[in-house]
Amino acid sequence: MISILPYLTKERVIDLKSQNKMEVLREMAEIAVNENIREDVEALYDELLDRERLMSTGIGIGVAVPHTRCPETETFTIAIGRSLEGIRYDSVDGKPVNLVILIIAPGNDRREYLQLLAKVVMRLKDREFYQKLLDAPTPGDIYDIIAADAAE
Repeated sequence: MISILPYLTKERVIDLKSQNKMEVLREMAEIAVNENIREDVEALYDELLDRERLMSTGIGIGVAVPHTRCPETETFTIAIGRSLEGIRYDSVDGKPVNLVILIIAPGNDRREYLQLLAKVVMRLKDREFYQKLLDAPTPGDIYDIIAADAAE
């Protein structure tokens, strides 16, 4: 099964400041721009909003997985945001979101895109693993937990 670790850096794991979905999507888009994944935060933000209009990426169980395709990128990019308080996100179960996993995918590989999305969702359905991420003292510790999990 595909691993998310090659597409994640410690710099792209943050504690969110945002309180609602729109703010979160902008905050996550800014991470990608700050990391030179994309050049235009507004364009990325608009793409994420367009995806949300189709159907909420708040999948329930305290998790949201906003995602978009980007033809000009050659590899996947993942960013993770954590909110201990929870964010109003219009999730399918109506509950707040604590973990937001942003996936930016190249425009050409639908199979790997779906595999990566499925990997993220399945891993976060493991409540023990999910709780470890929430309980991690720092965003760097979240990255280390994911790295250790990938090594298993």
